[in-house]
Amino acid sequence: MKNFRKYKHAFFDAKGFPYDKSSLMHYHNFAFSKNGRMTLASKTNRSEALGRDDGFSKLDIGKLNAVYCSK
Repeated sequence: MKNFRKYKHAFFDAKGFPYDKSSLMHYHNFAFSKNGRMTLASKTNRSEALGRDDGFSKLDIGKLNAVYCSK
């Protein structure tokens, strides 16, 4: 499935920020579910909520500033 294609870490430039599981751009725990069951879970905490739909996370804002507001 193309939505879950894996890329090597070197493909991305995170601008020094850690991975953000609560990013607006991250799929939520029930993304693509057809039966209402969880499709994605954190490896470190299965009950952790992934993604968000209420705006940018603090890391999202930091990354946006690093890309678009730095000289």
